[in-house]
Amino acid sequence: MNDQRSPWIALIQGIGPTTHKKMSMQQLREASVQAGLDEVRTVLATGNLLFSSAADAANLKDQLAGILRSHDLANPVFLRQPHELEAVLENNPFPDAATERPSHLLVQFLDDDVEADNLAALRAYEGPERIAASGRELFLDYVDGVGDSKLTPALLTRRLGQPGTARNWNTIQKLLTAARK
Repeated sequence: MNDQRSPWIALIQGIGPTTHKKMSMQQLREASVQAGLDEVRTVLATGNLLFSSAADAANLKDQLAGILRSHDLANPVFLRQPHELEAVLENNPFPDAATERPSHLLVQFLDDDVEADNLAALRAYEGPERIAASGRELFLDYVDGVGDSKLTPALLTRRLGQPGTARNWNTIQKLLTAARK
């Protein structure tokens, strides 16, 4: 570990009303500060934690997993730095969706790059959604809306061979704006 603190964004999978009964966003912030993270903030109530730390990504993931375990949660955590979110915004393969239906354009954040075979398996899904991959991100344009889509998180995990967590375009923009402050 070095003394240089870097800004981080933790995207925690599956945080919502049922998990808030076990761990509120306030408890997440307090536990993160107690664990030694700096400049801790949450954005929205859906498992978005902004902080700074001199630790590397692997140590931070372990630290955050421990915080979640202390509240009986085992939700996966995906880390990005602000420049990585900027790249997501810049590399959007569906700019029309970002303009016309930003709440239906989701980015699935993953730990590992999307493998070509897994992307091919995902593209075998026959639905109206548009799908594109770039490194550790999967862009999903839910043309007809997210709620009734058959392209569910469970299907994504199975076909990609790894878990992930999705954020819509509006949330990604809010996270990046907050991270720049």
